[in-house]
Amino acid sequence: MGMLEDLSTYLAAQGIGTEGTDLFIGAMPDSPDACVAIYQYSGLTPIKAMGIAAGGYVFERPRVNVRVRSTTFVAGQAKAQDVFDKLGGYSNDGVPGIVFVDALQSPFQLGPDENNRQLFGCNFEVVKR
Repeated sequence: MGMLEDLSTYLAAQGIGTEGTDLFIGAMPDSPDACVAIYQYSGLTPIKAMGIAAGGYVFERPRVNVRVRSTTFVAGQAKAQDVFDKLGGYSNDGVPGIVFVDALQSPFQLGPDENNRQLFGCNFEVVKR
């Protein structure tokens, strides 16, 4: 499994949602109205140790954006905070290859979508082997 799949499985186990039903990877479908989606984007430079050959990185540091959609501001904000609390500060709790996940900021409102559903986001840095 890839990093996003591993994080999705972890969030599902933490009660954030059900994979493929209201917890998605790489896209947020039009329905259901209330859901969570996880995206990967560019992070910081990988870390090498001395003496390792070209391409032999010790750690990679990709970043992840988690978006929450809800029909109400209060419910969306609460779900985004729950994701922040569960994923931010995660430290090698059984997800293979992931050393830790650090929140880059508190959850923030992205505004309503075209159907007036509330959107929230939060960004995380992942350190993985």
